Amino acid sequence: MRLTIWAVFTLGVCACTAGDSDTGALPEASVTSTNRSARSDPALQRVEPFSIFDNVYYIGIGWVSAYLVDTGDGLIMIDALYGDFVDTAIEDIKGLGFDPEDLEYILVTHGHFDHVGGAGELQQQFGAQVVMTEADWELTEAPLGP
Repeated sequence: MRLTIWAVFTLGVCACTAGDSDTGALPEASVTSTNRSARSDPALQRVEPFSIFDNVYYIGIGWVSAYLVDTGDGLIMIDALYGDFVDTAIEDIKGLGFDPEDLEYILVTHGHFDHVGGAGELQQQFGAQVVMTEADWELTEAPLGP
């Protein structure tokens, strides 16, 4: 079990695109109204959930990864997506044959909005405990830059 969680945690940490920064934003030169719109469209970002290996599943979207681990005693979600994509993750959990009510933990790999934004909603809906480093908690609580 430890090896499986470590492997998926590592996948999640490496899931950001090269343009991601500590604020989760792309460099201004690479952000256009077209790709900003495409990134926020659930239909365009839809990726069918699938088994990666053993008890580990992909429930992310086109540009942000999220994973589900079935421990046999409950579910662990790695990264929480954000906005409308939280509903996508819930649908994917159900589509894989699991019950979102069985979410025990949400492990957040880092404090970018696209990985942590849905954690509160998932916690409220299903009672899952949210886990992340202290530095990432501070990042999520910091005011947004200019």
